[in-house]
Parts: sequence; C-alpha cells; structure tokens
Amino acid sequence: MLEDTEVNRTALDCVVRHITSDEWEEVTITDSTITSARALLPLIPSKDVLIQLSRKESDVQGLIFEHHRYTRLYLHHQYRHPDQATLCDSLLRAMPRRHLESFTGHLSGAGTQLLQEWRCLGWLSLAVCDQDVQEVLAAISAVHASLPRLRRLYLHVPVGAVRTHACTTQLPDCPVVVLVLSGVDERLLEEAAQIAQLLQPKQRPYHSIRFPDSYMRADVWCRCLDKLANTGVRVLGADSVGGGIEAPRTSPITKEEQRELHTLADTRMLGGFIRRPEEYLWQYL
Repeated sequence: MLEDTEVNRTALDCVVRHITSDEWEEVTITDSTITSARALLPLIPSKDVLIQLSRKESDVQGLIFEHHRYTRLYLHHQYRHPDQATLCDSLLRAMPRRHLESFTGHLSGAGTQLLQEWRCLGWLSLAVCDQDVQEVLAAISAVHASLPRLRRLYLHVPVGAVRTHACTTQLPDCPVVVLVLSGVDERLLEEAAQIAQLLQPKQRPYHSIRFPDSYMRADVWCRCLDKLANTGVRVLGADSVGGGIEAPRTSPITKEEQRELHTLADTRMLGGFIRRPEEYLWQYL
C-alpha cells in the first residue's frame, strides 16, 4: 500500500505498529518495494535485510541504517553491465560490516579490498570491466585469506570488452569457482579460451564456465570446446545443479548435436555440455 501512495507519517505509524520486534525476521527489498522500504527501515526494529535490485537507477544508499543486519545484497544490473558508472564502492563503505553473507555487484580494486572486513561473506559474485580488471583480480587474491567462510566465487567477464592480457591474476582456490564469459561469438573464441586459462585457479578446476548472451552453432561450440581444452582449462563434471560448460538454451543446436558436444566436453575434461535458460546463466546457483 505504501508503495502505491504518497507516504505520510500517519500511514507509516500504522504500519510500524504491526511490525514485531522479532529480530530474526527478514525484510526483502526489491525494485517494487524500494520506496516503502526507504520510509520504513529507520522506524522498525532491527531485522535481517536482503536487498535484490535489478534496475540501474535504483537508489540503494537510502536503504542503509546502522541498526539493521544486511545479510545479502544482489545488485543485478551492476553485475550484468559493469562499467565505471556501475561501481558499488560507496554503498559498501556505508554498510554495517558484521553480517553480509552474500554480495553480487561491481566493485573497483579498492572496493574489493573492503571485502576483507566482511568475515561472514560466503558467496561472492563480482563483475569486471576493462578499466579495473587487473586491480580487481589482484584484490580478490589478496582478500581471499581474510574470508574464511567464502565457499562460492563467481566472476563475470564481458569478453568483448576486456583485454585478454589484463587478466593477469589467477582466481583463488575456493571450493566453487564459476567463470561467466558473456557475449562470446565466433570472433571471440580465442579470447574466451585465453581468459579462462589465465584465470583458472592453481589447484582446483572450475566448477563451471557459463556463456550467457552467446548464441553459436554447434560447429562453433565445438571449436570453443577444443580451444578451452587445448589451453589446459579443466571443469568439474556437470550435474543437476551445475558444472561443466553451460550455454544458452536458445543456441541453434539440435538434440543430437548437444549429445555430441556433451561427449566431447566430457572427453576433453570440460565436465560436459549443458544448455540452460538465459536467466539461469546469470544466477548464482
């Protein structure tokens, strides 16, 4: 109701009276509830807060209040479209630093360094752009030792917009590392393979390599798999919850071609080949 009407103090007081002081209740904020959340958060008792926003213009700064516990922060636009205008550094500096368990967005190298103060962080999804990729990769490597609970690391690299030689630091050996290479086409196969090879953790294979916004024929995917394997890239076996090479379901591939690609990927130690819905490839599963 507050989201659809002009917020006034009388309406706020009425809503606040019905919000309990149960500190374990969770408040979820989305694009459609951001206005009411901005009005209510300073007035209600301490809560766990999950912020999940998709719009570029969403103002997150006005949602941060010291008495709440911000456990999960998902900034989808910043993750999918990284550039210098989508950096989340100032937001991270403003947040209470005790409870964040999961973060998705785009940080600079300096912003990534701030993550070492978030000791509860267990799930990290970062995007890089050409201007900051070297600094961000170095920062991820530096802060990893300070994050004892970090179990899942996702890195989004828009292949056509990032110089291959800038990917100079391997990703740390988290239990689950997912590389997201977006926008790959026939012209960018070499770059995609080189980036995957340069970023591969020292001790562990990737859990999966995902290719959102990459719509290629079966013969092009075959060349892509060959290039990945020939550079020494290794990926865990695919299963129902991920793993292997994950391509868009809308790629122009027949069922027989997919079976052949799966066999090829499995044989070349790339964990198999699975097609997924486009939105799945952007999720943090």
